[in-house]
Amino acid sequence: MNESPKPELWTVVANIISQRLYGEEQEMRLGTRLFSGGAKVYVVAAFMGTAENVIVIGRHRGSKKYIHAVIKADIIENFRLSLIYSPKVHEIASNISENGAWVTTAKKDAEFLLTVLPKWKANKNN
Repeated sequence: MNESPKPELWTVVANIISQRLYGEEQEMRLGTRLFSGGAKVYVVAAFMGTAENVIVIGRHRGSKKYIHAVIKADIIENFRLSLIYSPKVHEIASNISENGAWVTTAKKDAEFLLTVLPKWKANKNN
């Protein structure tokens, strides 16, 4: 049985920040509710109008299963360009519905996102 080759999907890979301030009391939290600090995530879509939210795929901190979620762009760091090699991540990324988000699949789209994500993070932190 020959499967047709899967199309290349390019994405920005990043890591969840290790520590962040949370809430009115500004308490220190490790990672997020969904992802552990330092967890690798694939940024597969962005909400370009607000310039603050992105859709990522990563391993859930509790179950370790791959999930996709909308998170704030300022809680990710260490941005880099990559092809998606994991079959499970590729499957999830192929089925992301836009719902107002700009989904990146081509290398040029991922390269553009790689240039704007650090700017979004810098603007949010100022």
